[in-house]
Amino acid sequence: DLLLDSIETHIFYLIAPDRYGAVNNAHASFFNCNKEDLEYKNLYTILSREEADICTAGNSDIFRNKTSIVTEELMTRGDGEARLYSFVKAPKLDENGDVKYVICTGTDITEKRQAEQEREKLIHNLKNALSKIKTLSGLVPICSKCKKIRDDKGYWNNLESYIEEHSDALFSHSLCTDCGDKLYGSEEWYAKMKKNR
Repeated sequence: DLLLDSIETHIFYLIAPDRYGAVNNAHASFFNCNKEDLEYKNLYTILSREEADICTAGNSDIFRNKTSIVTEELMTRGDGEARLYSFVKAPKLDENGDVKYVICTGTDITEKRQAEQEREKLIHNLKNALSKIKTLSGLVPICSKCKKIRDDKGYWNNLESYIEEHSDALFSHSLCTDCGDKLYGSEEWYAKMKKNR
C-alpha cells in the first residue's frame, strides 16, 4: 500500500466492468476523495454518465475476451478539469480461466497529446509555407551588357520578368543616385528633390 500510494500513476482494479475493487491514493485524489469513497463502488457513482458508459463498454470487452488492452480515456478531475489518460488494463484469471479482476494503471498524457498536436500543426504550417516558396538555383546566364537572362528555352528575358516568374519577388522601380545624376543631373527639379532628401 505504501508503494502504491506514493506514486502518481493511477492504479486500481475492477471486480466487474462497472465496479471498483481497491484503488491507490493517486486515483482517489484525482476525484478529490478518499480511497474508501471509491473502493467497491459503482463507476456510475463517481464518473459522469458518458464517461462511465465508455469505461464500462471497454471494461466489458476485457472481462469477455480475457485480453489486455491499452486505452485513452478522458476523465473529469474533482475540480472539473478534463484530463486525458492512457490506461493499461490487464485481466487476472482464476484457476478456471475466468476473469477474477482487471488491473488498471493510468498515466496522464494531456500535456503530451497537446504537444503532439502543436507539433503536427507546426509541421503542417511549415509544409504549407515550403510549398509556396520558389527559389532560384544553379547557373543563371545573364547578358553582360543589357542584363537580360536566358531561360531554359533559349529566350532572353528582362531581368525583372525572369525573377518574378521564378520566385515570389515583386519589383517596384526607382533610380539609384548614380543613374539619377546621369539622367536628370542638369534638371532644376531634380536638384531640388535631391536637396530635400
